Amino acid sequence: MISNTSVTVTGAQETAAFMNNAASSVTESISEGLAEVGNDIRNTTTSLAPVDTGFMQSQINVDNFGDSLLAKAGADYSSFVDEGTSRMSAQPFFTEPIKEIVAGASQVIDSMITTHIGSNR
Repeated sequence: MISNTSVTVTGAQETAAFMNNAASSVTESISEGLAEVGNDIRNTTTSLAPVDTGFMQSQINVDNFGDSLLAKAGADYSSFVDEGTSRMSAQPFFTEPIKEIVAGASQVIDSMITTHIGSNR
């Protein structure tokens, strides 16, 4: 007597479609999460920047490249104000606040990914 066994996989096409959507959702989520982090960096650093004429504050920019950010304090004297000199105390408005914001960036991005992938089910 010959014995036959059949195995049927159900949902394979749906799973493949979900995985394709998830991959694009992750990319989109990273970009959106970085945009949120970039806005937080820009808002925090400009609000903390000491203002005399407003030039230094106006030269703070954050560029979003989709998978990375570049924060710049463009005034020539920004680093002296931020870090201090032998004649002037530091007025930290840029480097330290950015470090604090970046420390929480993965949580922001993880939340975005969870939200996007969860909505694609």
